[in-house]
Amino acid sequence: MDLNHKKKVFSKFALVSSLLFCSYFYLTPYLSILSFKSAIEKKDYKGARKFINFDSVRKSLKSQLLPALEYRSERKISDSAFSDIKMMLLKPILKVVVDRTVDSTVNPYGLELLLKTGQLTQRVVTDEEISNEQRIDKKEPRVRLYYKNLNVFVLSSETADENGTVNSYWQRGPFFEWRLHAIELPPRTILSVSR
Repeated sequence: MDLNHKKKVFSKFALVSSLLFCSYFYLTPYLSILSFKSAIEKKDYKGARKFINFDSVRKSLKSQLLPALEYRSERKISDSAFSDIKMMLLKPILKVVVDRTVDSTVNPYGLELLLKTGQLTQRVVTDEEISNEQRIDKKEPRVRLYYKNLNVFVLSSETADENGTVNSYWQRGPFFEWRLHAIELPPRTILSVSR
């Protein structure tokens, strides 16, 4: 083999390797989302949990639910006597309501329900209870998948029962790992939380 032929073979190998790497790099969020969905469908909740950044998802939900609930409460009591004191006493209760709602939603079952139907889970459910419960038999939502930027991927679920569009943001971790990082709720879902 002459040197020129070796260069051509190396160039082709480098080109094919680059294409394969770029393709895999591009497809990794799709593969993570499919793995997450597959784990939930198989009721492999331990496997599904590795695709969720629990602290970040909880924080994103609380940042939407608590201000909305506080605003609604302030509007209801604003004209009453001692409204400032009432609101001061009410805020810790509202925080407990939001914490309970978020805790019951941020688990594989609750996230499946939220992404398919746009509904928040109303009570904390253990993995054992989930395994014994029936599947969420709602009509599949219309889904769009796209990159927001190089390190953020969006799964946008438009629920079939017109609750609105739930946007879940997946963030790239080290190398090719992707995890659910944040969820943007539609207004109808935010308004469904009550004291």
